[in-house]
Amino acid sequence: MFARSTKRIIHWLCRKKIIKQQDMDVYAYGIQNLLIFLFNLFSFMVIGAIFHTIMYTVVFILFYSVLRIYAGGYHASTAMRCYFISNVIVLMFIILFKNLPINNVVSCISAFCCYTYIFTFAPVDTQNKHLDQLEKKCYGKRARIVLSIELLVQQFSLWTGRQKLSITIMFSLCAVCIMMLIGQGKNRYSHRKPV
Repeated sequence: MFARSTKRIIHWLCRKKIIKQQDMDVYAYGIQNLLIFLFNLFSFMVIGAIFHTIMYTVVFILFYSVLRIYAGGYHASTAMRCYFISNVIVLMFIILFKNLPINNVVSCISAFCCYTYIFTFAPVDTQNKHLDQLEKKCYGKRARIVLSIELLVQQFSLWTGRQKLSITIMFSLCAVCIMMLIGQGKNRYSHRKPV
């Protein structure tokens, strides 16, 4: 998706002697990921602006992304699929956030259910992002720390009258749960498939 732009940037950096030719592949990978990240972020902001929820969209993306790095779950096989799925997730959050009436009890129960599931099963690796045993242990520990902090912030927000913030964090936990469930389902299905 951003191969041409990445190539131009890399060649410019080489011409200016900012990077060495033998390091081009490493920098190309990093620059392409940065461009994809910025494009995704721009798309999320546009969606948030259209629905007048930029602040809550940013909070959702922040809480979702930080936890998802360590909790794992489904990973798309291509950058384009990842972009599409990420935008659908943000759009679904906004639609539910604006239209689903949620009280404090529902928010609290949902957050604790998500917490229990993520705490128990994180990290979930996939064929696209396989983890060895050491990585699983490290990612699992980090996921539990991030998860616990997010739940504390969610509960503090809930009981100090910041219901919209609390609901936003609750939806981010739900989204991570869903991606983990899809990842686990895909893992089970792929293990049953004959080779």
